[in-house]
Amino acid sequence: MLTETSGRGAQDLAAELEGLRDVDWASVWAGTPQGGSPEFREWCERYGRAAEENGEVLDLGAETWPAYLAAAVGVLNTPAWTGS
Repeated sequence: MLTETSGRGAQDLAAELEGLRDVDWASVWAGTPQGGSPEFREWCERYGRAAEENGEVLDLGAETWPAYLAAAVGVLNTPAWTGS
């Protein structure tokens, strides 16, 4: 069974987002590497988990997501699509 070990909750996310709201993100991070590239595979390996844990990870994420979303919306407002 997965256990959250950071001891940080949704309100911690909100506090962190307050400090990150005005960062010029385009100058900080260009995004993930191109899908399928060796760099992308390396990036995924760095953050990946064993496939047999996927169901448990998704269940835990679905359970905790609403609190984290509410905390983020409290700082950044309701998300809106601005893409094409």
